[in-house]
Amino acid sequence: MILGFMANYQSLLASGNKRPGPRRSLRDSSWLAGLCDWTVFFTMCLICTAGLVTLWSAGFDADRGESAAMMGQGKSMIIGLFAFVICNSLNAQVWRKFSIPLFVLSMLLLAYILLNGVVVQGSRRWLDIGFFRMQPSELSKLATIVLLATYFSSDRCPKDGHSLLKMFGPLFLILLPTALI
Repeated sequence: MILGFMANYQSLLASGNKRPGPRRSLRDSSWLAGLCDWTVFFTMCLICTAGLVTLWSAGFDADRGESAAMMGQGKSMIIGLFAFVICNSLNAQVWRKFSIPLFVLSMLLLAYILLNGVVVQGSRRWLDIGFFRMQPSELSKLATIVLLATYFSSDRCPKDGHSLLKMFGPLFLILLPTALI
């Protein structure tokens, strides 16, 4: 199954098509089915529900009748599930197109928090956006993975593999965010 997915993904990248299969419109009732991998989505929902039940049982406040930890985590999980659907519905060409700007943005955010980051529990790793705080290191993980995937799937990547000398570029892409974190 995984090999079939990889072969389909490689042929998708090679052909330059946006998405395999017929185009779906918003009027078509099955457009939602092609939006993302719903098996993975519902599996994530089950895991998130188990985590919320655990937080509720560990942090239930009988006086207030709620669990503050569960409520905060629940909001974050809902945002994360929506982000998953959006990111999963994007095709490979979109990720390839925005891989360099995403990486540069994440490096700029990492450099910014070295100077102006919010200190939480003794470490300056947080960026205060107003209505929430984020760690740019999480964005840099995604950006680094996407940029490396773009590099290794590009035409510049030799089909017979890399020599040790040619691996310094990708190694630099890994070490740069590591040094800034």
